[in-house]
Amino acid sequence: MNVNISIDIPISRIADLVCNCFEGSYSPWIGSANLAPGEHAIPGLVFWAQPLLYEQPRFGIVVTYDGPDDDEGSFASQKTITLEDLRKGLELMAKEEPYQFGNFLSDNDDAITADTFMQLVVLGEVVYG
Repeated sequence: MNVNISIDIPISRIADLVCNCFEGSYSPWIGSANLAPGEHAIPGLVFWAQPLLYEQPRFGIVVTYDGPDDDEGSFASQKTITLEDLRKGLELMAKEEPYQFGNFLSDNDDAITADTFMQLVVLGEVVYG
């Protein structure tokens, strides 16, 4: 028997996790991260650390990355991450990586937690590490 629960996660915590991934130097499979066209960040601040951006209807982060079948370092794959992708990534982390999800919920997340989350968001599974 399973029991399903719902957890409200503040958008600022999701922004923290994304920021940790992009700034933590633990995700060399990601080549670049840029704000999707049409979005505007606050000048002088890195966009991924701005929780208000995540609340915009057209929110998106365009990442280039090494897909599982790409040559290492080619960053030949690309994905636009949406808020729905982030939600699905959290859901996958809760189901597939409960230790890391627990670290996230208890504010004990680190670069490994962030990388695990981003792999689930971008790749749908943990491929690297």
